[in-house]
Amino acid sequence: MKMFGTDGIRDFPYKNFLKKEALIKIGYSFSFFLKRNYKNTKNIFIAQDTRKSSNYIARNLIKGINLGGLNTIMLGVLPTSSLSIFIDKYPYSSGIMITASHNDHSYNGLKFFNESGEKISTHDEEQIEKAFNMKVRLSKAKATNLKYENADKEYINEIIKRFKGLKLREFNIGIDLANGSS
Repeated sequence: MKMFGTDGIRDFPYKNFLKKEALIKIGYSFSFFLKRNYKNTKNIFIAQDTRKSSNYIARNLIKGINLGGLNTIMLGVLPTSSLSIFIDKYPYSSGIMITASHNDHSYNGLKFFNESGEKISTHDEEQIEKAFNMKVRLSKAKATNLKYENADKEYINEIIKRFKGLKLREFNIGIDLANGSS
């Protein structure tokens, strides 16, 4: 069964790639991939949308990432775009967004971001999937798991700073709130 679809990993929570053991191994595999390809990466930011299963997914991903020797920084409920901003602001970082985007609430999923704050390429996805399919014995590594206090406020301030001077009255603005964190 192929792990990645057109935009990350999507599935029903607690099944297939979104069950506990698989999530731990996905976290480990992403750490393995980053250590091999982005040797300076030390931290993985994790953000999530409002789906009920997001905390469960985060907990198990973090276990795998920490077993792989990378630190995690939990941002909490934020839009997908927040990861690019935090990765850009804090060097030697990458990220995972827990979301199924436009899919209905019964799904959840994962989007992966590199050190440039961009979604990883198809080639990168293939490397992560290869690491996932390797037979490895997970062992404990020294790593830290932190919660980023006030990440939402920092994100909002960063958006305001980036768009300062823009006259919003000239635009029609739409917000998609379906299962998200906009």
